[in-house]
Amino acid sequence: MNFRIAAPLAAAALAAGMQAAAAQVPTGMSGFVIDGVTGAPIQGAEVFVTRHENEPRRSKELTTDRHGFFSDISLTPGPYLVTTSVRGQLITCIVDNVQDGVVRTMRIVVGKPGTTPQCLGALVRLGTVDPDQTASLYRI
Repeated sequence: MNFRIAAPLAAAALAAGMQAAAAQVPTGMSGFVIDGVTGAPIQGAEVFVTRHENEPRRSKELTTDRHGFFSDISLTPGPYLVTTSVRGQLITCIVDNVQDGVVRTMRIVVGKPGTTPQCLGALVRLGTVDPDQTASLYRI
């Protein structure tokens, strides 16, 4: 093949490969559900990740592993609610903005009954959920 033809083709292939690699950058969130009294991870907690924007809201269900870890790195950018129910406490963390190519990290700290849980992480804060409005999204 002639060098004058091969070089532009190689450059185009390289550029296409770089664009494809950029498009595959993970976007989403990950975190841990932790017992605030003992500091131990909570295994098997159901975590619902819901886009907090346009209707209809779609929810993905995740389950924490033995380290209390959950992750979803296939989300579209935007705001999200991250809700879990542990020991009778319904905890909702509001993630203000998941940006393209960013994985937001958080810790959901579950206190003893009667105490306020915590949502820790950048652009993450504790929210409230109305069970009457969210019963169709979460198994409450």
